[in-house]
Amino acid sequence: MKDKQPIAQCRAGFLACLALIIFEERDARRMNEEVIEKGCVVGIEGPMARVRTIRSEACGACSAKGFCHPFDEKTNEILVKNTIGAEAGQEVQLVMSSSSLVCASLVVYSVPLFFVIALAVAGHFFAKETGLLSPETGLLIGVGVGLLASFFTVRSLTRRLERSKRFEIKMVRPRAPGLPA
Repeated sequence: MKDKQPIAQCRAGFLACLALIIFEERDARRMNEEVIEKGCVVGIEGPMARVRTIRSEACGACSAKGFCHPFDEKTNEILVKNTIGAEAGQEVQLVMSSSSLVCASLVVYSVPLFFVIALAVAGHFFAKETGLLSPETGLLIGVGVGLLASFFTVRSLTRRLERSKRFEIKMVRPRAPGLPA
């Protein structure tokens, strides 16, 4: 039986626990690294800064590049809390833990997949057992309801993640070249 201690110590909630189960403790420890992206502040909106990032070379090998950079865009803009008092035109770095990125990706990709498959199968069998609709129509209705349910579920979960400090993207000043991290 697997040691349940990593799950019991999980303070970040369901998603982090799910990531620990999937990637196991040794992989989760390795995932405490940070994802760092360089960007330029293009505008200030109250306590927030709009930062434009340029797609890095690492994006080319990523299977989710179409999600982050739709239509093959080279840049992406993100609204981040301006914790360093950055001004428009200033270069900054955006930092997020890689485990948080994996958990967020898990929500965005797996939840819709689960809902669509589960409700498509349920719709198919419901239609087949009741005889009210053809099994194919039940399947299509299940897919539609699954997409709708997954949209509202992902929307609710992302709002909860936005309030969590663990999933917050931090703005930091760029390090001078040649200095240790």
